[in-house]
Amino acid sequence: MYSDKKNCNILTAKMLSYGISRVVVCPGSRNAVLVHNFAEAGMELFQVTDERSAAFFAIGVIEATGSPVAVCCTSGSALLNTAPAVSEAFYHSLPLLVISADRPECWIGQMDGQTIRQTEALSSVVGCSVQLPEVSSDEDAWYCERLVDEAVIKMNRLNVPSHINVPISEPLFNFNTESLPLVKRVEYSAGCGEVSHFTDLFDMVIVGQLNPDDTIRDAVRQMTRNGIVVFAEQLANLQGTGAIGEFDRVLSTATDEDLKRLRPMSVAYVGGHIVSKALKNFIRNYPPRMLCRVTTSVNDLPDTFKCVTTFIESSPKDFLCSIARFGGSLSLANEWRDAVASLPVEKFEPMSDLAVISKVASVIPEDWSVQVANSTAVRALQRVAPQLPNNIFCNRGVNGIDGSVSTAVGYWAASGKPTLLITGDLSFFYDSNALFCGALQKRVSDAPLVIVLLNNGGGSIFKSLKGLDASPYMCEYIAGKSSLMAEGIALTAGVEYVAVRNSEELMKEEMKGVRIIEVFTKNRL
Repeated sequence: MYSDKKNCNILTAKMLSYGISRVVVCPGSRNAVLVHNFAEAGMELFQVTDERSAAFFAIGVIEATGSPVAVCCTSGSALLNTAPAVSEAFYHSLPLLVISADRPECWIGQMDGQTIRQTEALSSVVGCSVQLPEVSSDEDAWYCERLVDEAVIKMNRLNVPSHINVPISEPLFNFNTESLPLVKRVEYSAGCGEVSHFTDLFDMVIVGQLNPDDTIRDAVRQMTRNGIVVFAEQLANLQGTGAIGEFDRVLSTATDEDLKRLRPMSVAYVGGHIVSKALKNFIRNYPPRMLCRVTTSVNDLPDTFKCVTTFIESSPKDFLCSIARFGGSLSLANEWRDAVASLPVEKFEPMSDLAVISKVASVIPEDWSVQVANSTAVRALQRVAPQLPNNIFCNRGVNGIDGSVSTAVGYWAASGKPTLLITGDLSFFYDSNALFCGALQKRVSDAPLVIVLLNNGGGSIFKSLKGLDASPYMCEYIAGKSSLMAEGIALTAGVEYVAVRNSEELMKEEMKGVRIIEVFTKNRL
């Protein structure tokens, strides 16, 4: 029988899945739970009383077997005593897994026994240091698994020690769990050399945010011709390649039966962030049998969809070019093509945020670059114009409202290209200092710079958050309701200004000069 501590059971099961079956164990009450589990699981244990000696003993076992070995100690100064050997393993490039039991986090620094700060105690001589959660939900369990994966993958890939700290609450010694949880081993491939072993299994490729690249576009065109379903939002800059940009509308209205029919069995996810919540929920709720995440570094191991099975270390370009020659699932491709074709034409209320962005998108010249702010602007543009042919940029790394104007002005100044910024009022006013920068004042570029400012009196996207409308403070204090206008800022900055309050005025506006077009929409707070 195993412990009732779920984090300990997950760690034990994960170690077995990665073939880590030799553990040097030290005496202690807090780590007794782990030692019991390791013995119950049939691992080969070596008992050494002194932690300093135990960790060096583990190095000897690594040298003798050529395999990763763990050393497990109790809480307090026991962990610090492993430091000399961990340092040796770090500079000797040896895969030593340090497992330290710990007191619950709430007791650290409270003058209780053996409660030192253990989490980063070895940070300078390990490739990865994680603290497992005490598991009380499915999400905790996923998080716990992900942290163990990260520690072991980095240890194996970099050939350096990793440290896993395990908080364990009392009561400690309830050994009443019949079996370890079912866990999966997450594979890691260093480069595209092994891609050919399974790339013909991909029936869907999800492409996150990428900078425009003609080589990538050519590869995706070939993939879609070969029957691979490619999902790409505007920020992937793959419009015109056959990639599906309308998936968000399909998923938002699909029934459970529709989603089961549209579900992929093998997915590759490449590139940066995905905006669509509907897509994230689709893959999380209907997980494929295989999900490969392409990463540029072992230090970046995101499991966005909570079901990753393999990491492939590669640049997006190299990976997409390497799989372009393979075929996908024609039946799934046909299902998605039919689902997109059956979408009704959307009609928007005049002067709503969606209607205004739809109108603006329809008149953007193809040689213009588009900068788009976060929140309403980026989501609305994706919805109304998923195949907009322009190069599109957004500060999606952190997804903040700050800096959208500055980024657009910087792009315009350095590229010399006609540039359009679509922004909401909160984002614009937050970053209005960008209009007073030297590059704009000196007009370092002759290209047009147009800012379309959707002024809906604050953060109107907050109205779409379910349940928030129950708060009487939503508009005034949470959503930043305001009556600010950009006219005075434009006048001070020497930038042309136009106010638009109805559809007729909007239709008259042109994309030219350096100007702010402030559109007062109906989606007001």
